[in-house]
This record gives sequence, C-alpha cells and structure tokens, in this order.
Amino acid sequence: MIEIPEESRKQLREARLSFLGYYSAATREEVELMDNLVLGYAAYAATVTFERDGKPQELLRHVEKISFEVDQLFTHFREAVRKSAAYRMSGEQEKIRAMLFGSRGGLDR
Repeated sequence: MIEIPEESRKQLREARLSFLGYYSAATREEVELMDNLVLGYAAYAATVTFERDGKPQELLRHVEKISFEVDQLFTHFREAVRKSAAYRMSGEQEKIRAMLFGSRGGLDR
C-alpha cells in the first residue's frame, strides 16, 4: 500500500470540506477523480512555482518534463471531473472552477 504524505492528506481533507456537495453526490469513482484532481493541482503548483534561478540545466530539463507530464494529468482529471454527474449535481461548479480550474487553477491569477 502506498503511504500518502501528511500534506497530501491535509489537501484532501480541505477539498472534502470545501466541496461537500460534490463529495456527497459522488460515486466512488467520482471521489477518486476529484481526489486526483486536487493532488494533481498541488503537484502542478509545485512544478510551476519551483525556483529555477541558478539551477543546473539538467535539473531544469527534468523539472520541465515533469511539469509537462503533471499538466497532462491535471488536464485529464479536470475534464473528467467536469463531465461527472457529481459535478453537475453538486451546485458547486463556480466554486470548483474558481479553486481548481481556470486555465490552471488559481495559479495564473
């Protein structure tokens, strides 16, 4: 079994409190979609805000590759959540969009 870091558990708890309508309407699969979106958002934020100044080029290429891959996963889960019945029934579309969608969540604001 994979150990989930405490910071990730905290982010999931916060999401479940913030999106009660979504989580209460969600199937098990939809819960997993939102959890993955939340964790994907956190991973994307970490790659976007990574301090690049003065870092070796090899490390920067690696970070950029990871950032691209995380972006692809984030986009996949964002679209899956957007298409889910729980999202449509939650009444929280605006709140979810504001916190997690945008062009890349709230990172571009």
